[in-house]
Amino acid sequence: TCGRCEMDIVRISGQVKALVENTPSLKGKDARVAIMGCVVNGPGEAEECDIGIAGGDGFGFLFKQGKRIRKIPESKIVSELIKEIKAL
Repeated sequence: TCGRCEMDIVRISGQVKALVENTPSLKGKDARVAIMGCVVNGPGEAEECDIGIAGGDGFGFLFKQGKRIRKIPESKIVSELIKEIKAL
């Protein structure tokens, strides 16, 4: 994570991990997912990942292979990220 991190990345990571492990359509899916704590450097540092979230203050940027796709409210980060992983 990053000193600029303004959201609970550990909680969000745990929720995403649990959903991936307990959702049959996601279990064993070959995808590299990043959950980053910095909207400034996160997408670039995780550009080799297929999909990811970079956390800000009450929001996260969804990114694919280092490119920002859209801004998501913190309350919807987990569900939107799971939806995007399913679509890969």
